[in-house]
Amino acid sequence: MTGLGAPTPDALARACPEAAPWLRVLGRAREAARRGTSRAQATLDQARAPDAPVLAGAVIEVDGSALARLAAALGAAAGRGVAAAGATWRRLDAVALLEAALTADGDRVTALAAGVGVEAGALGAIGQALAMSVLWPVAASLEDRIPPGWTRGSCPFCGAWPTLAEERGLERTRRLRCARCGAAWPGLPLQCPYCGTTDHTRLGSLRLEAALETRRVDLCDACRGYLKTVVTLGALDRALVPLADLATVELDLAALARGYARPPEPDRPLAVRVRPRPPRGARRWWSLTADGWRGGGP
Repeated sequence: MTGLGAPTPDALARACPEAAPWLRVLGRAREAARRGTSRAQATLDQARAPDAPVLAGAVIEVDGSALARLAAALGAAAGRGVAAAGATWRRLDAVALLEAALTADGDRVTALAAGVGVEAGALGAIGQALAMSVLWPVAASLEDRIPPGWTRGSCPFCGAWPTLAEERGLERTRRLRCARCGAAWPGLPLQCPYCGTTDHTRLGSLRLEAALETRRVDLCDACRGYLKTVVTLGALDRALVPLADLATVELDLAALARGYARPPEPDRPLAVRVRPRPPRGARRWWSLTADGWRGGGP
C-alpha cells in the first residue's frame, strides 16, 4: 500500500501471494456483511457505563443456521489446513465461536477447535472474520450511538484496540480505525492509544524509505506498543481496514524487529452475549389476562 488510495484484494494477492487464503476469507466476510447473511440485531445495554463501548453488555441475535453455513464457507475459503469435512463443520457451534471471538475467550476457541479437528489459531482467525461479517453492518446501523468526545484509545463501539490510524485529506485529520467493526474515532497525534502517555520524549515514529510521506509506524517507549498510520484521501470503507492492515505488513515487521508489539488483547474484554434468533416461521401471540398481557408462541 503506497498511501492515499484504498488497497484492492487483487493487488494484495499479487504483491503477497502467501496472504491469498486470508484474502479469500475476508472476501467471503465482506460479501456476507453486504448481504446481511447473519441477520444480526443488537439489543444494547442502556445501563452501561458512560466510558464503556456501545456493545458492552449487549445481546446480539443472529440466524444460527446461516452463521454455521458462513463459518463453513470461511473455513473452505481458507484452504488446506483449515477446511474440514462438511460433516465436521456441522459439529461446530458457530454461535459459540462468534461469542468467543467477540469476548476474546481463547480457551473457548481452543475447545471448539478440538471438537472439529482444526488448529486453534486457525479457528480463531475464522472467528474474527465471522465477527467482522456481523459487526460491520451492525456498527454501521448504530454509528449514531458512539459517545461524542470519546477519548479512550480503544474502539468506542466494540472495545478493540485500533488496527491503524488514518490521516485524511490535506488537513491530515487523524482518525483511529478498528478492523473488527470498522468504527472511526479521533486520535491525538502525540498520545499513545494504549497507555495514554503524552510524554513526547517517549513517543516517536519510524518511516520506511519507500514511502516516507504516506505511511509510518508510531512508537511508544513507555509501553513498547506501536500503531501504523497511513495517509488517505478520505475514510476507508469499513471492509477495507483489514486490507489496509495487510497492505502495510512491512511496517509491522519493522516495528517488531525493534522490539515493539501490538497489545494482544482488547483494552477491556467485551461483555457481550450472542444467541440464535427464532426461526423465521416462529410467531408470538399475545392475550390480555387478569394479570396483564401474556405472550406465547409455537
